[in-house]
Amino acid sequence: MKKGEVMDRDDLETLIDKASSLVSVAQEKNIFCDCRAWAGSSTSLTIKNHEKNMQITDSFEFSIRFIPKKTFFLSTTSTKKIDALLKHAKDYIHLQPKKKNKHLKQISENRKYTRFEKYSNISPEELFEKMHVSYHEASDRTRILPKSYTLSLATIEGTKAIISSVGNVILESYSESYFSTGIVALTQAEQEVARRTCGSRTGNKDLAIEKIINQSFEDLKDLLIAKPCTKGRYTVVIDNQMSGVLAHETVGHAAEADSVKSGESIFRKYSGKHLCGEEITVIDDPTIGYGRLSYDDEGTKTIPVEIIKNGRLQNLLHSLETAEYFQQKPTGNARAMNYSCIPIVRMRTTYFKPGKFEVEELFEGKEIIYFVGMSGGSVNPITGAFVFKPKLAYLMNKGEKVKSLKNVILSGNIIEALGSIEMLAKDFVLSEGYCGKDSQRVPVGDGGPHIRISNLLIG
Repeated sequence: MKKGEVMDRDDLETLIDKASSLVSVAQEKNIFCDCRAWAGSSTSLTIKNHEKNMQITDSFEFSIRFIPKKTFFLSTTSTKKIDALLKHAKDYIHLQPKKKNKHLKQISENRKYTRFEKYSNISPEELFEKMHVSYHEASDRTRILPKSYTLSLATIEGTKAIISSVGNVILESYSESYFSTGIVALTQAEQEVARRTCGSRTGNKDLAIEKIINQSFEDLKDLLIAKPCTKGRYTVVIDNQMSGVLAHETVGHAAEADSVKSGESIFRKYSGKHLCGEEITVIDDPTIGYGRLSYDDEGTKTIPVEIIKNGRLQNLLHSLETAEYFQQKPTGNARAMNYSCIPIVRMRTTYFKPGKFEVEELFEGKEIIYFVGMSGGSVNPITGAFVFKPKLAYLMNKGEKVKSLKNVILSGNIIEALGSIEMLAKDFVLSEGYCGKDSQRVPVGDGGPHIRISNLLIG
C-alpha cells in the first residue's frame, strides 16, 4: 500500500495471508491470538467566526494480541514494520507452552465476513458552503447575531481487517461523519452557548447540517430569556435525547461486564433482580444508530443485548475475556478507538424500548419540568449516583410551556430513578455521539421515547 492510499481488498487479503501463519501457530498452542489492521483517512472541516480550516490525514494501524495468562500486545503505524512485528510475535508464541485446554474455547466461531459499502459523500467545498449558508440564514431568520461561533465536521473513512485464532476473518469498509455547533450569544448578565450534534455512518452527505444549525439558534432564543429554576423535587419529563443519556450513562455503563467483574458497577449486586416496572426494557443494539456494528474489534459477531428486560436486570455486555469469566456467550461489545489500542467492553446503540402512551399524556398535571437535550453530567458507577444537566428545561403546566429554565441540574441514584419511571411514550428517536472510557473514544448511539419520572431532585 502506497502512502496516502486507502487499503483496498487486495491489500487486506495480502495482509491476512501474512498474519495467518502466526494465527495458525497460536491455534496449535491453544492460545487466543488476533491481528487487526486499519487504513484510511480523516477529514476535519471547521468554520470559526467566518475563518475556514481544513485538515486531511492518512493513517495506518496494525496490531497483534495474544491472551495467555497476561495479554501480549504489539502495534505499529508503519506498513514497513509489519514483517518485523509478525516475526517478533512468532518468536514469542514459540516460547509459550501448549495449553492443555483451549483458551476462550466456548467462542470458536470460524466465520468469514466481507462487506464493502459505497458511501454518500460531497466535497469539502460543498460542505463549507452548506455550513456557511445555513448559519447565516438561521441568524437572519432568528435575528440573533452571535458573539462567536464554531461549526465543525469530521469524517473518517477506510477499511479494516481482523483475523483471529478462533477462525474469524473479517474484511470490511468503514465510515463515520460527525457535525457539531458551538454558538455563543450574550445577554446583559452572561453568555449563553447552544451546542447541537448529528452523525452519519453512511457518508457526510447524509448529515443534517441545516437542521442542527437551525435547532442551535432556536435553543439560543430560549436560553436568552430563560430564568433560574427553583430547587426542589419535581415530576420530570425527559425528551428522547435525555432518555438516551439515561440509558447510556446509568444502565449501559453499569452493565459493562469488565466493570462488574472489577466490582466498579452498582449492577454487581442486582443480577437477575427487578430494578423497575415490567414495562421497562433497555437494549444495547448493534444493528441501528451511530453505534451500528456487524462485528466487534475482536471479530465477534454482534448481537442485540436486552440489559433490562421487563424490569429485570437480564444481561451484561461482554468481550471474549469477560464472557469466559462469567461463563456467558460474548455479545460483540469489545471495541477499540483505533487498532493501536486494546479492545475493551463498550456499548453500541443503547436505548429504552418505547412504551404505550402518547407524548401529550406525559405532560398532564401542574409544575412538570421538561428536560430537553444534554449538555453535561457524570455518573458514579460504583454507587449509582448521577448528576445531569440538560441543554434546556421548561416549566410546564397542563402541557403548556410556562417559562424557559436554565442552569438546571438533575441529580439522583440509578436504582431510585429507574424505580421512579411512571410512563414511557410511544415515540422513538436516536441520537449520535461519542463515549469515552479508559482514554478511548468510540462512536455510539442512544435514545428512546419521552419518559416521565416522579420525585426527582432538581437544583
